[in-house]
Amino acid sequence: MSCKLTISLLIACLLSPLCCLGQTKKISCKRNPIYCQIIKFRPSANKQWAFKLSNYLVRYGKQYKLDPWRSLAIAMQESSLRNINRYTTVLVPTNQCQNNHQCSKKLTVLRAVSDVGLFQLHASTIRNYTFDAEKIADDLRYMVKTHYIVLAKKTKLCKQLGHDAWSCYHSRTKVLRQGYIKKVNRYYKKPSSITS
Repeated sequence: MSCKLTISLLIACLLSPLCCLGQTKKISCKRNPIYCQIIKFRPSANKQWAFKLSNYLVRYGKQYKLDPWRSLAIAMQESSLRNINRYTTVLVPTNQCQNNHQCSKKLTVLRAVSDVGLFQLHASTIRNYTFDAEKIADDLRYMVKTHYIVLAKKTKLCKQLGHDAWSCYHSRTKVLRQGYIKKVNRYYKKPSSITS
């Protein structure tokens, strides 16, 4: 093997550790516990994707001072760790005018995206925060970052709730929050030996 090729492979492996993982090598669950939990939740997930997701969860969790395990649990509840779009049916009123200028209202039925990505950000949230909807759907880093931006703001808005302030990510209504806490906590698997 040429020296240039060896150096190129070494650099590639340093930049993306998974590129060098063969069938016999495993990622340490002690060192990368979130990655291992992602694989437990979704055994068929692409390993490189899972590794990137775990790194983004940890990176933005630190940046926004939020628990990456909570965000993983939210993603599991919202989408089962699948980058999906949820659709809804909407009625759009339009005026239809005839040549004699007589107008009538017509309702057009449309199928529209209501929630986007791993964290199922609602279309109105995307609009209110002026996020790039297409980028959320296609860019894993941006998807995780926008989730943390929303989670940080919602947590701050509901800081009076203490430990459960994060639940405002879903709703500010008490009954809806309580149900959401139970649903998300089914997936909250933070090892007791890890502290935030």
